[in-house]
Amino acid sequence: MRFSALPHYFYKSLVLCFTFVLVFSFQIPKYSYSSTDNSNLDNSSVQPSENSENNTASLSLNSLANLNANTTVTLTPDISSINLDLPASILDLLGSAPPLAEQQNIAENLTNTNNTMVMTTNETQLSGTENVTVIANFSSKPMGLETDYAISEKPIILVDNTSLDYEYMNDPSDEITISDMLVSLRANIKLDNSTSSFPLQLRIFSNPTNVTENADGSKTYINSPTIIENLEIGGVIFSETRTIATVYTNGTGTLNSTNIS
Repeated sequence: MRFSALPHYFYKSLVLCFTFVLVFSFQIPKYSYSSTDNSNLDNSSVQPSENSENNTASLSLNSLANLNANTTVTLTPDISSINLDLPASILDLLGSAPPLAEQQNIAENLTNTNNTMVMTTNETQLSGTENVTVIANFSSKPMGLETDYAISEKPIILVDNTSLDYEYMNDPSDEITISDMLVSLRANIKLDNSTSSFPLQLRIFSNPTNVTENADGSKTYINSPTIIENLEIGGVIFSETRTIATVYTNGTGTLNSTNIS
């Protein structure tokens, strides 16, 4: 009975060994090797080492018969066994971006021949150093705050004593605000030489420091120009503007703002 148990354990051990070898073989990448020495490899010990920079591995085999004989075997991964396919999730992300050639075209379109970025065009052709004066008439608004007034006609804009050619859009949001703390103007304009369908902004901002009641009942608001008080035309800012606004008893008035000292 004891002898009948030996084949059972023998076959069981054989199956386990086969399974171990099969699993282990799947974990080892495919390599091709080249040997730098043809020494006798019998009774040799194997010492593996890895180089992560160039994806190579080396095996140093020290012969027991001759301790001075070292054999180095370089293993190179089998290119055919390497899977370079990207996951579907990464491919979806890459597919959402424009092709590289298209991205280069976009970059080139943003750069002119002088290799400088093309920014939004300054349609006013102003530098911010010109002498600018804005004169506007206004009247009370039927609805709104008591300090808000409607621009009654096209404002006059002088640039270096020359009238600026533009179209007054007469937008419902255009208004002048006058109080003891603030004098401001906001209007939408479009230059005659404009190539854009969007209007430009004409803005005035100042803080009055002197409010005078005149003999006829009108009030005059005058500021002391500072760097934060300015006049703006289409994004071009003219700092330290002097603004004078007069409001008459009937709700009409005039506003004069200039950066001329």
